[in-house]
Amino acid sequence: MKVLHPLISVAAFFASSSTAAVDFVIEKEFEAVTCGSSIKLAHSPTGYRLHSHQVTYGTGSGQQSVTGFAAGDDTNSLFVVEHGVDSPFCKRGQPVKCGDSVR
Repeated sequence: MKVLHPLISVAAFFASSSTAAVDFVIEKEFEAVTCGSSIKLAHSPTGYRLHSHQVTYGTGSGQQSVTGFAAGDDTNSLFVVEHGVDSPFCKRGQPVKCGDSVR
């Protein structure tokens, strides 16, 4: 599992548009995200998951390459929720509130 860190890539992923809508069903027990949660981030119009690669950009930021991936059963689409860079440490199981900074 990868730690979600390249926030600019996440923003670009969710900013893309499509007319096809995908319905997601979230079970009650999984409605809250907590520190230490393993999550998948999906682009709701297409259903593509944010997918991490073991490849870094050779120039520029040198950060990890992240793309959209159609298959939902891929382990490189799992991300671990951790405290943000300028946020206080969060304990495993502590709920993440709307507006909290995470990575």
